Amino acid sequence: MKNAQRALTSQDEKEIALLRDLSARVGSDPLLAQASTGNTSIKLDGVLWIKASGKWLAHARREDTFVPLELTEVKEALRNNREIASLSSLDQALRPSIETAMHSVLRHRVVIHVHSINALAWAIRLDGPDQLTKRLAGLDWRWIPYTASGVSLAREIAQVVACAPETDVFILGNHGLVVCGQDCHTAERLLWEVERRLAITTRRFPKPDTTVLTMIARFSRWQFPDVDLLHALGTQRPERF
Repeated sequence: MKNAQRALTSQDEKEIALLRDLSARVGSDPLLAQASTGNTSIKLDGVLWIKASGKWLAHARREDTFVPLELTEVKEALRNNREIASLSSLDQALRPSIETAMHSVLRHRVVIHVHSINALAWAIRLDGPDQLTKRLAGLDWRWIPYTASGVSLAREIAQVVACAPETDVFILGNHGLVVCGQDCHTAERLLWEVERRLAITTRRFPKPDTTVLTMIARFSRWQFPDVDLLHALGTQRPERF
């Protein structure tokens, strides 16, 4: 990994700073990223800067979050079924994300992968692809049937990219969302456009009987949650039963 450790140019530093800002914004939205889930990357002069495994996107501005890897070495490891995590330097505390292979096969410079709640609400449905066809009309998107993270997912996406290199939105069945762009601004703008199209309207639900529930909580070990949306999980309109 000698070349990946070369000195950064001022332009490289600017690009990485933009990626940090983008990552922090995305990671701070619980509808997009939860805890250390999700990953972002940028390709700069043959080097793939990828979020480290276990790191939180939300902390990208204040923590060392990204690992530099030679893109050619990542692709060679993918071809030869070698462990990609071993490509990082032995003295480097951070290890690349399990989705590094997927980021490497995508041709765009910037890649955002999130476990978007809105996307997942469609991605877990049997009729997900049909439903998405209408909502994502006009975008260069593809449906990827569920595939285990890592090399398997990367190869599945590589097949799609080989036939449709313009694809910049991927809905991963039972998994999440991937969007791409030539720069951070373009990728983030596309992310929000996809989110807007896939947004789920919160269903209407009856208000909880706070008096009764508070009394029950007083005489038990249960706590009364003062958040209406939580009560929606345990209520349903009578006519739907």
